[in-house]
Amino acid sequence: VGPTAFAKSSVADYTNKKRFAEVPGRMRLWIRSGKKYPKGLKDRRKAEGDLFLGRKNFASSKSAVPGA
Repeated sequence: VGPTAFAKSSVADYTNKKRFAEVPGRMRLWIRSGKKYPKGLKDRRKAEGDLFLGRKNFASSKSAVPGA
């Protein structure tokens, strides 16, 4: 996600409004690269959302964390 797209995103908006519990759900909307749905991106966004919330077991699969 580029800086311009992120600045206009609901993720940034919800974060700025301190609606932190809703941010992971907004992160999970970003699962496309262009018009494609890359394998593993859905799992990665879930892992990022869990990490954002401070969950210790944030890696839902090895593909979600490079090098895991």
